[in-house]
Amino acid sequence: MSEISVPVLEQIEQLGPFGMANAVPKIVFRDVVIKDVRKIGKEGKHLKLRIQQKRDVMDAISFGWGHLADILPVGTVVDVLGELSVNEWNGSRKVQLMVQDIRASYQQVFDYRGIQEPLKEIQRWRADLEPHLRCPAARSAVVYAKDSHPEIKTQLYDMCLWVYDRNAGVLPDNEIAENHNQEDISVLFVLDVPETAEQLDGFMSAFHSVPNIFMLHPTRSQRERLLIPDREQFKKLVRLHSTGMTSSPMAGGTRLLRVCSSRLPCLHAC
Repeated sequence: MSEISVPVLEQIEQLGPFGMANAVPKIVFRDVVIKDVRKIGKEGKHLKLRIQQKRDVMDAISFGWGHLADILPVGTVVDVLGELSVNEWNGSRKVQLMVQDIRASYQQVFDYRGIQEPLKEIQRWRADLEPHLRCPAARSAVVYAKDSHPEIKTQLYDMCLWVYDRNAGVLPDNEIAENHNQEDISVLFVLDVPETAEQLDGFMSAFHSVPNIFMLHPTRSQRERLLIPDREQFKKLVRLHSTGMTSSPMAGGTRLLRVCSSRLPCLHAC
């Protein structure tokens, strides 16, 4: 990005005229950080980003992709592909990128804990995002506690459904899940958290490579909210770290409860 400037773009334009036999050059910026994201245009149909690579910053526009603003929070690291153009405004000329594709470089975890009617939200997200994430229903999965969502098999019948098991960790709960490898899953919706250490181990083993995870489980207390620690909480954390987590073994359920209810800031999920 540091090598891109208006004069450089003017040199590229000399390769024109561009058309079917001479396509407009496309450029890829890798590992750029999203510094700002917002929807623009009528009904927020378009996406405007401000991206940064090292010390260099550039504006980026994507027409018709406004819905992606909900899953590209500030701080997300992405690769972007697009065509360069010059934006002229009030006598100022600067380079901007017309985005044609975006890829998240690392696993994304979206924190929607405590959301109302999670099954309806899953259906809405699928309708909005599946065409753009290139993710058919069979590559989307849901994991939940047994009997916690009796209507799930009728509402999400075409997805991979997984249920927690006390011994096995997680087990497939419909034929689609039985016939698809966990490695092929692109989007995972978590409706309930594991209740035992065995379930947590099974969950981590089965879904460790899923690139997009939506946390939709209920919040049990205000302590599960992601907050910046105050001075006293930070002091407790330092003492805990210096003295060790515990002086005696704990049962698996107690250990899991402590992890889930005493989360560190900036962790995405239990």
